[in-house]
Amino acid sequence: MKFALVAAACAALLSAAPAMAQTAPQPTPAPGATPMTANAAKAEGIIRSSIDQMRAGKLDTSGMTDQMAQAISGQLPQVQAALTQLGALKSITYLGEDQGADGFRVMFEKGPVIWLVHFDAAGKVDGMGMQPEGQGGAQPQG
Repeated sequence: MKFALVAAACAALLSAAPAMAQTAPQPTPAPGATPMTANAAKAEGIIRSSIDQMRAGKLDTSGMTDQMAQAISGQLPQVQAALTQLGALKSITYLGEDQGADGFRVMFEKGPVIWLVHFDAAGKVDGMGMQPEGQGGAQPQG
């Protein structure tokens, strides 16, 4: 299953209050957390760097397929606004894998978001999705 950022999901994120600090803390393993694979560790790094880049309004798409790069670039203003509204990044917890996509609970100052990342056979991101936690859709089970 391929995931792409969806403008509607980003619009739902806009209901949160304005952002405060924008710096991401270093990861700390949660007790009882699902062990990460090498792909999952790569996906977490992509999430962290993508959040920083999208907040700045410019995303490096060199590690994405052409189709994914086009899809995400077309939605960058909406995603940037949503991330600003969510506030500071607090933590990222690996949830597990669902149909080849690595899932994470990304905790922001104003609430959690489920983030999914999928890689193609060449190791490029060919799917990335985010939605507020609890708003339906597949959520990886650890």
